[in-house]
Amino acid sequence: MKKNLIWSFLISQAVYWFLFPVFLRSAYYLHPASYLMYYLVIFGVLAILVSFVRREQYVIPAFWIHAFMSVYGLLLLMLLFLRFEGNQNREINLVPFQTIELYLSNNVEPLISFYNLVANIGLFIPFGIYLVLFHQSLWVKIVAPIVGIAAIETAQLITGRGSMDIDDFLLNLIGVWIGFAIGPLIRKTIRFPKMSEEKLKR
Repeated sequence: MKKNLIWSFLISQAVYWFLFPVFLRSAYYLHPASYLMYYLVIFGVLAILVSFVRREQYVIPAFWIHAFMSVYGLLLLMLLFLRFEGNQNREINLVPFQTIELYLSNNVEPLISFYNLVANIGLFIPFGIYLVLFHQSLWVKIVAPIVGIAAIETAQLITGRGSMDIDDFLLNLIGVWIGFAIGPLIRKTIRFPKMSEEKLKR
């Protein structure tokens, strides 16, 4: 396990700094927390890949997964709401695929289009994985993402820290669903101590 983490750390450092010029351009109008978000995503993906390649599981107490997701969720909220003043708006789009079509057209800078499409999906994948790991109830898996994402979109509109966009809602939801799909694979890379497993079954 320690070797897996060391390899993941070293490779993620190389990938992160290689892509840093891209992150720098895409995050100039976002909260500085975006840099840490990028790193956590890269490290998490590489940690999973290393585990698969080396065919070794991580033995992690459930507490640390909860703590990680709490920090990740806080960073995401900072990314969504603590923006520069120039990005404040209260626009509403309830027409499905309108914004997505705009990003796929040639009328928006490619990097901005890529960031908005990929980030809206990718940043919500961990929540789908988390729900697979810790919640067996299908009701929770269905309702929690819909209510949570809708609350975020509504809060962005009220605070002026972003628009209420049905396409953002759909992309975020797709991210959670992708997390649902790969969650069983992630489960193979993580083993909880016996005490944690007993708590999960309750």
